[in-house]
Amino acid sequence: MYLQTSFALAYLFQLSVSLNSSLPFESNSIQDELIIQLIEGIKNDDFNTVEGILKSKQIDVNSYHKGKPIIAYACINNKPEMIRLLYIHGSNLSLRCENGLTLEEHSKLSNSINALAELIVIKS
Repeated sequence: MYLQTSFALAYLFQLSVSLNSSLPFESNSIQDELIIQLIEGIKNDDFNTVEGILKSKQIDVNSYHKGKPIIAYACINNKPEMIRLLYIHGSNLSLRCENGLTLEEHSKLSNSINALAELIVIKS
């Protein structure tokens, strides 16, 4: 009897862990897909897509992708209008990437002069 109960409890525990771990994964994959769409919109100057995703509030504008905050992709790709749009929707201009680079440093390393100028103007 004890052995059957142990197996039953072990099975229920494994089932519980399996069900609980699959739920966040699904929601994370949806958020990851939206972040990728947002970054592609930034790169392509697709204001309708970017603003639509930001207005939907389905993702945090200060989210990270591949170790960089979303706004860093606007800096790297020299998209000053996108920097402004992200800022208007609450993007934090003090965010750093996982290796410690600031948005200004990303702009400088990418030779994104217009993006750097926009950051300076917004912060002043």
